[in-house]
Amino acid sequence: MVRSKRYAAWVRQRTRMQTVLLIILVCVLILFVYVKMKPVITELPVKDSCGPIGNTISHSIGDSDMCENSCDSACRSFELKFYKSRFVYKNEAGCNDCICQCKE
Repeated sequence: MVRSKRYAAWVRQRTRMQTVLLIILVCVLILFVYVKMKPVITELPVKDSCGPIGNTISHSIGDSDMCENSCDSACRSFELKFYKSRFVYKNEAGCNDCICQCKE
């Protein structure tokens, strides 16, 4: 009788250990798939060429649409896919900022 109780306890403990190991294995597998499928985002700054012309400042990247087009071209030149862009307009006498995000 004592031996069968010990054996039953051993079987329950072994079953719990197998369940815990299986859960850990599934979590590691899910994490591995997530890391492999997650796109790698690369940031590329695009320089705005600006300068005074008459009484105004002339910008090569004057608005968000121009920034997006420049980003699309920059991403393609590195054989990446355009993801999104961030345009910062500078009202003062300075060049605008255009930050591109590309993914592989």
